[in-house]
Amino acid sequence: MTMTERPEPGDAERRTEKTPDRVARRVLREIRERKMGAGDRLPNEVSMAQEFGVGRASVREAMRILETHGLVQIKPGPRGGPVVRQANGVDFGRSMSMFFSHSGVTYREVIEARLAFEPMQARLAAERLTDEAAQLLQDTTEQGWRSLDAPDEVWTDSSRVFHQVIAKISDNRALELWLGGLLAVEASYIAHSVKREFRPYTLHDHDRIAAAVIARDGAAAERLSAEHMRSIVHEIERAYSDEMGHVIDWLNLD
Repeated sequence: MTMTERPEPGDAERRTEKTPDRVARRVLREIRERKMGAGDRLPNEVSMAQEFGVGRASVREAMRILETHGLVQIKPGPRGGPVVRQANGVDFGRSMSMFFSHSGVTYREVIEARLAFEPMQARLAAERLTDEAAQLLQDTTEQGWRSLDAPDEVWTDSSRVFHQVIAKISDNRALELWLGGLLAVEASYIAHSVKREFRPYTLHDHDRIAAAVIARDGAAAERLSAEHMRSIVHEIERAYSDEMGHVIDWLNLD
């Protein structure tokens, strides 16, 4: 990959930008524009330093910035070096939790955020559904029923997957990352799992939402998702009333 120099919108305003930040920005842009995927190798430190006309220390710091946010991985050894990582909700959740902690965001606010935009995702999923996505959603709901009597951890993961699939089908990457981040924060903050006797109600909710999405009925999907999320909020508030006002900590989500 050759990192070619090109003008960026706002370059004049970035004249005081630190060199490692500028290098990280350029590398990230190249990854996106060249459609590089997880596992693709980036040039080594020496090559990038020469290409950018900067010191190796600046390249090293730029890679550290990108690695901290989960966008690249530095592999050790003679054949190591920086490789692209797939952006995901867990890494996004780590960054979110840092800002949440700094701003004093509570767990209640995290849940309210899910309530605000998950119904929108369900509506978008219904409006943008493909045949392949419909099959994925059907498979996901069936997997949920197979997890009905599973241990709490397996059940909770299966339930979260349903929400993540709806987000993916909505075909809005911003919302998909947001939900992935919030779910990661939630999973690390409170080990919430629906009581076994209530699991069938959750699965029936999932079935109804999925049916509306597959029928491409956006209004019904949005309404059913909102009802489902309100029931989730009620259950969490009942089970964790004392924790709802706690401020989110900066989390280690590895």
